[in-house]
Amino acid sequence: MADNTHRQKRLEYNRPSFKKMLSENLPHECRVCGCTDESKLIYHHIVPLSLGGENNLRNIIVLCAECHSKTHMVPNAWNNSGAGRPTKFPSNYKEILEKYIDGDIGRSECEKALNMAGGSHIHDKPLYKAYLAEKGIAKVRNLIDVRKYKSNEIKQGALIVQVTYLDGVTKEIYYTGHGYKKIIYNKAI
Repeated sequence: MADNTHRQKRLEYNRPSFKKMLSENLPHECRVCGCTDESKLIYHHIVPLSLGGENNLRNIIVLCAECHSKTHMVPNAWNNSGAGRPTKFPSNYKEILEKYIDGDIGRSECEKALNMAGGSHIHDKPLYKAYLAEKGIAKVRNLIDVRKYKSNEIKQGALIVQVTYLDGVTKEIYYTGHGYKKIIYNKAI
């Protein structure tokens, strides 16, 4: 089934109408070095289609051939070992990220569930950034690990997560005890 979905996404990506849409909506310069030589520009999926990425403007950037080549030579985005992209993300990575954003788990538990090596941080990972963009989120402050470190437990009434959306709305999640949470939404003025 996954191969069929990947094949369908690849077919969609190669359609002339899709390439035209990209050309009309994305800048005609390399996102890294600023090269504007049209013959060298390539559309690059931030999260590869084979790893669950989507064909949308939030997941595609323009790179020149040289920067595109360098992108595929960087260390593995999840565990900093080897070269190139990771061969497989955990199949449930979106569920894990949702638990992190909802305050069900802290950063250390999230990173462990995503099989990330020590020293790596979820906030630096392209997949995390793409997921936030997909959800319309500008920033997430998950304070669960901080709260546990300071007092070895999360106190009732403690702010555990603050989510800022692209439209300026802020969601604050407070721990109310026994696994329950209170959610407050605020609109920026």
